[in-house]
Amino acid sequence: METDGQGPKGPRVVRVVDRRNLPWLDAWLKTTVIVVYFIVFTVFLPSYVLQMPVVSGSARFTQELIGSAVWAVGLGFGLWALDYAQRTSRI
Repeated sequence: METDGQGPKGPRVVRVVDRRNLPWLDAWLKTTVIVVYFIVFTVFLPSYVLQMPVVSGSARFTQELIGSAVWAVGLGFGLWALDYAQRTSRI
């Protein structure tokens, strides 16, 4: 971690940055975290939940409702986190 007289900064991925002088490595790390989050929580997690025996044994409408809810929560949290990070100059 780096210090600049104001205390320790966070890891490269979540620290506050100067957007005009962002190093390429930091930009790629932040982009990778964002892409991986959205792939895992809007593709793999809903698919995994739908394959669980409790969910797969229920009615079709219930399966669709649960899958949509898991997807919407993952997407909603991801969009909220992007908005929060943008407002605090972390991305």
